[in-house]
Parts: sequence; structure tokens; C-alpha cells
Amino acid sequence: MANPTSTTDPNRFVSVINTFKEDILNSVPGNLASV
Repeated sequence: MANPTSTTDPNRFVSVINTFKEDILNSVPGNLASV
């Protein structure tokens, strides 16, 4: 989890969002394959 004091930095915020989005996208194929 990002440091709350760092979330005010736009670049840090974007980095966190991109990482979160990638985790979601990467988990989709695994979820589909497990069905």
C-alpha cells in the first residue's frame, strides 16, 4: 500500500493506479482459466 503522505504526488498516484490496474488485468486470465 502506498504511503498516505505520498498520494498527493500526481506521479505517485498514477503509479499506484497503474499497478493496481495491472494486478486486476493479470488476475483475469487466471480466473477465467480456473472456471
